[in-house]
Formats: sequence, structure tokens, C-alpha cells
Amino acid sequence: MCQPTTPHAVADILVVDDTPAVLQTLTLTLESVGYKVRTVANGALALEAAWQQPPDLILLDIRMPGMDGYEVCKCLKANAVLRDIPVIFISGLNDTQGQVKAYQCGGVDYITKPFRGEDIQSRIKVNLALPQQKQLLLNQSKHRRQEGTDKVERRLRVLVAEDNPVNQEVVRMFLAKHGHEVLIVPDGAQAVAAAADGDFDVILMDIQMPVMDGITATEAIRAAQAAEGQYTPIVAITAFSMQKDKERCIEAGMDRFITKPFTRSNLLDTVEQVAKERRK
Repeated sequence: MCQPTTPHAVADILVVDDTPAVLQTLTLTLESVGYKVRTVANGALALEAAWQQPPDLILLDIRMPGMDGYEVCKCLKANAVLRDIPVIFISGLNDTQGQVKAYQCGGVDYITKPFRGEDIQSRIKVNLALPQQKQLLLNQSKHRRQEGTDKVERRLRVLVAEDNPVNQEVVRMFLAKHGHEVLIVPDGAQAVAAAADGDFDVILMDIQMPVMDGITATEAIRAAQAAEGQYTPIVAITAFSMQKDKERCIEAGMDRFITKPFTRSNLLDTVEQVAKERRK
């Protein structure tokens, strides 16, 4: 399976839902911006369709008769040919436990019903582009490691989860000027997906974000990494400095926290310190 260079023009989307009205709505929404859409009504047909022609992305309902969305996703991720297909879960339930389970199964995003067409389109566009960004980052990292300089040894790969465009640019500028490689995602859900797919030295996690907040995202990342025997330092970025907020960060599995507004030296010192402690 290859990622299209122009997602809106050529991306093949498989939509899985047992409700005909939802299938019709999603088909019209996605075809209106140029996606190729295939629809199936249950989990077994979804696996068959994916195997016969792997799509670029799957929209997967959770509650279906027979095989639910979690089981379908687990089957996809267990298959060497299909495991890299991004899966966006669709659910009528907006509960934290369900979201965490969705990401643990291998989903990259979670959308609750009723949904807006613009939101679906935007989330698909981001998740189609994300693998390309990750691969570019990996290629850059590999090339720089081959240079064998002392500076490269200090270069870190940092995942930044932050929804504010201004803060995104500030963090990117601070880290990039010091030679670190940065991947930015705008919400906690995409942070969970990126953490599962990428080898990062540090994760910077904003606490208040849309879709999934930083606390919930951290809990999902820690649960997934515990199952795989992995650990990535997570630094909270928060506008609050109350003791109870710090305690929530620690309980969720975060290693440090930075209070907004932060300075360049504070950000760099914290990131490099937690990365150094990880390597010990």
C-alpha cells in the first residue's frame, strides 16, 4: 500500500458501518472532495474488502453486530500487509475508556457521532499526510546519524502535541534552532497514534486540547507502551501551576511539566534532561 501524493484526488477510503444512513452520509461527504469511497456493512466484509484491495484509510464503526470495530482493527494490525492502514474509529459513545481501547487496538483517531462533514474531511486529510511526515522525519534522522558528528549524538526526536498554532511555532523554533527534529500534532488523539508509530526521545504534551486532552492521551500512551515494554518521557505543557494539576500529570504517567509561558532555556533544559535520564 502506498500513500497518495494528493490525498483528495486519489485516496481510497473504506467505510465500515452497519447503518445505511451513516454510510450514505459519509459517502456523499467524502466523494464531494474527491475521495474514492467503498462501503461495507459489517466487520467480516471489511476484512475481506481490505484484503482484496488495501485502502489508504479505513473509517470503522465500533458497535456492529457479530464482529465489532475493536476486533476488526486487531485483525488488521495482526496482518503484515494491512497493519499500516490508518484506522479512524467512529462511535456514538464519547467515553474515555472506549477511546483508550480504540488507540490500544491500533486506531489513529476517534470521532464521535453525530459528526460534521468538515471535521471528517479534516481528520482524514491529517491522518493520510501523517505517515509521509513520519517517514520524512525518519529519513532525515537516519541520514544525520550516518554523519557521525558529536552534534548528531545530541540531536533528539521530539513529538509535540499542541493545538495552538502560535505555541506550535514557538516550540518548533526553539527546538529546531538547537538541532532537534520535531513532529507536531494538534491533539491528543494524533499524539497517541504518532507515539505508537514513531521512535521519539521525548514527547511534549499540552494538557488542554480538542478531541483528546493531554491527560487522557498520556494514559493511552503509557498503557500501550507498558504492553510493549517501552517508555518515552512525557513532559506536560500547562497553563496551570496548582499542585492538584501537577499531581494529575504525575498520576497520568508524565515525567515533568513546563508552565506557560515558558522560556527557550527552560524548554531545552527540560527536554534534554529527561532524554538524558532515559538513556541511563
